[in-house]
Formats: sequence, C-alpha cells, structure tokens
Amino acid sequence: MQDDQAAVEASEALEVVDRIIQLCIDADSGRADPFAFDVKAQLEKLRSLLSLWKTTSQLSKDVEAVYRIALLIRLQEEVVKHRSSLLYTDPLLVELKILASDPRELATAFLRAWRPIVALQQVNLELLRLAYGYWSNLRRLRLDQYDTSMLPSKLGIEQLKAMGVLSDEIPSKVLEEMHQELVAKCGDGMVNYWEFVSQGDFASTVKRAVLVSFLVTLGYAELEIEPLENRIWLKPKKPPGIPEAAEKKSLVVSIKA
Repeated sequence: MQDDQAAVEASEALEVVDRIIQLCIDADSGRADPFAFDVKAQLEKLRSLLSLWKTTSQLSKDVEAVYRIALLIRLQEEVVKHRSSLLYTDPLLVELKILASDPRELATAFLRAWRPIVALQQVNLELLRLAYGYWSNLRRLRLDQYDTSMLPSKLGIEQLKAMGVLSDEIPSKVLEEMHQELVAKCGDGMVNYWEFVSQGDFASTVKRAVLVSFLVTLGYAELEIEPLENRIWLKPKKPPGIPEAAEKKSLVVSIKA
C-alpha cells in the first residue's frame, strides 16, 4: 500500500518536473519571457522533490530540469547584457524607482527635464520701444498725391436706375429672353459666368450681372463654383423651378470698370 502511494507521489512529482522543463524550453525558444520564470522558487521545488526519486530515470529527469534552469539563467544574463548595451530601461524598474523616490526629488527632476511647448507673451517697455521705432521710421505717404479717381467707389440705387441697371420692376419678358440666351449658349452644358455677363462696357456688364442674379434667385439658372480654380459656372435649368429643399447661399462678385 505504501509502495503504491509512493509511486503515485513520484508520478505527480515527475509531472511537476516536466512542467518546469517545458517552461524553460518555452523561454529559451522565445515563446515566453525568461524573466517571468522564478528561478529560486523552482529550485526550491526541485529540492523538495529530491527525496522521492528512487530510479535512475527519475534522477536523470531531475538533472535535466536543473540543467534547463541553468540554461535559462545564462539566457537571462545575455538579455541583461544586450539591454544594457542599448541603454534599455525596464519599465518595472522605473516604476519601482519612482515609487521609492522622494516627492521633492521627483519635482526637481521634472523641472530639469521640462520643456514647455506653450509660451506667454506680453507687452513690456522694450517691446513698446521697438514698436515706436518701427512706426517712426516708416516712410510717410500723402493721400492727396494719388489719383482719387482710382480709389474704390460705390454706386447707389438711384445711380443704378439712371444707368438702366435697376428698375422698380424687372419685366418677366427680359428674364425669359436672357434665359433663352443662356440655354442657346449652354445647351446641355455650362458657360463661364464672366463670359456670359461681360458685354464690353461697364454699365452693360453690371446690368447683365443683376439680371443673372434674378435668374438664379427665381430658379431659371444655377451657379456652380470651383473655389480652387477660382471659376464660376452658369447653367440653365430646364424647366425653371426652385427645389423645396434648396440651400440658400449668397455670392458676392466684383466688377471692374
């Protein structure tokens, strides 16, 4: 009975030794972290099982486990040397060192390594002196030396009416005629906005630009804008109409005299 119990204990002990050997093999082949293996605990376990070995095969298995552990220790040494050559810092060691450090030492180390990416600028006497010197040294210009006719100006409602650009009510016939002209020029395509509205003199160009704005507003035509190319295209709508869910936009164009 005692022999049977001893045999069972020896069999279970051999399974433990096999697991130790397999752990060492996994670490040596790179399938496991060599530092995750507790060398001291496993050697203590082998020492406690030594009294159970009765046969040569059991002793050779124990010797193999000790040999594998020795190879693992050599592997750990090589890894440490390699990491040292690369100035490698183990995250666990860094964490332990931070936890063991004095808060004042940590604050000092932080201030030494701190490189702020945000800076605050404010006006002081030196900046005011530099600004005064800059503006004082600029070449002064006199506006009365320039041709005022070249300066920007604006046209009022009465001036536009006098030019025939605006009226109290634009006849629908005029819009229909312009719509037919746009259809004839475009067909199924589009026409460049400036090519369509430009008609030689300034007054005619402004008048056609106003009429085009009414065409677009009333649903006779639509605009397509290419912001990267700085181009505007005009396209007639057949039949005219304004969609119920139309998006409202404003477009400002500059016409040079």
